[in-house]
Amino acid sequence: MKNWLRNLKRQKLRNSLTISGVALGIFTLVILGALGEHFRSMVEDSRDYTRGMIRLFTKTNKDGINVGITKETLDKIRAMDEVLLVEPVLTLWLNGFDLESDPLGFMNPGPLVQGLNEEHAQTLRAKVKILDGRWIRKGDKHHAMIAEWLALKRDLKVGGSVTIRNKEYKVIGIYLAPDVPLIPSGIVPYKPLNDDFIKPQLDRAQKFFKNMSKRPAFKMAAPFIKANKLDKELSQSFVREQQSLYRMYDVIPKDRSDAGTNALAQKLREECPELAVIDPDGFAEKMEKAVARFIVLTAIMTIISTVVGGLLIVNTMAMAVIERRKEIAIKAAIGATPRQIVLEFLLEAGAIGLIGAVIGIALSVLTIHLAEPAILDRLENGARIFHLTPRLLVLAASYGIGMGVLAGSLPASRAARVDPALTLRGL
Repeated sequence: MKNWLRNLKRQKLRNSLTISGVALGIFTLVILGALGEHFRSMVEDSRDYTRGMIRLFTKTNKDGINVGITKETLDKIRAMDEVLLVEPVLTLWLNGFDLESDPLGFMNPGPLVQGLNEEHAQTLRAKVKILDGRWIRKGDKHHAMIAEWLALKRDLKVGGSVTIRNKEYKVIGIYLAPDVPLIPSGIVPYKPLNDDFIKPQLDRAQKFFKNMSKRPAFKMAAPFIKANKLDKELSQSFVREQQSLYRMYDVIPKDRSDAGTNALAQKLREECPELAVIDPDGFAEKMEKAVARFIVLTAIMTIISTVVGGLLIVNTMAMAVIERRKEIAIKAAIGATPRQIVLEFLLEAGAIGLIGAVIGIALSVLTIHLAEPAILDRLENGARIFHLTPRLLVLAASYGIGMGVLAGSLPASRAARVDPALTLRGL
């Protein structure tokens, strides 16, 4: 240890620059790696959250027509022996959507709110853990369950209120949800959320039918029907029927194991080819592909950053061999073996890599600690962006040491080949 420190102190400026280069590479590795670890945890959390649940979407057929999800199709699915529950789900931006105030809002998505049938909410979201308060239940209207991270960010508590899509909701529960942007940060009763969402369409439909009721042909056909009542009933029936065609539905199998869920998903694809059937594995697979692209990008950037540090170590150790030729020759003359000389230089190069790694890790941890809260305040899209894991930190330290040893191997082999007789004769 004393020899390493003594050798490192010989050329303080050169060694400091080398260590700085290594630290920069490790800093980049940890920052990008922490992002990658967060994305990996998102995939795992999403798979666990959606386990035992299948989602149905509409899709466009080969003729370019989207027929929606009809009542007949839903009745057929509900009649299947493997199906426990089929319920519509409505997912919207919790803060609403206003391009005037935020023209690039689609590039900076905020938290989501999801409307569920309150009678079956607990069955639909079996993986949700209530931390405080209770589930939504029959009779609730403008009541909301809020994810823990959003409750902490907005200082929301059970019994208080929260603004959802410009309306006040009473907070009745705080729940633990995976830190994934696609997973809603609020759960509310389906009907009031849906009613508020389709109200503009209801108003337009009612105006249309009201105008229709004033026509002579309509009056002759229905002389005993109150026009206002008919307008309202027709508009509500029409709009709700149209909306139901394009809603997302959650299908809960009786067997919520992976095998049972996958078997039901396959059956739905065969019997309802007009629908898009998304199972947990399919959802996680798409996320894994997105994460894989990021990991490749991370690897490329990390390699580029660390190559600089590696070249600096090669240069530093090569210069050290030249400057210490006399010392190497003397050691060889008094009995030091080539292996011992190689080991000395490799350990010194590894020490440079280790010191650079420790500095890089420390700087990256400090940067994440200071920068993440500020980024989250602007994004409001989860409890974290970076995920520092022991695995990542051990990998970074090992990478720094390994890079040092690898970069120092060539200068070390040159040191081992120094001929003590020729070197001492020429001094």
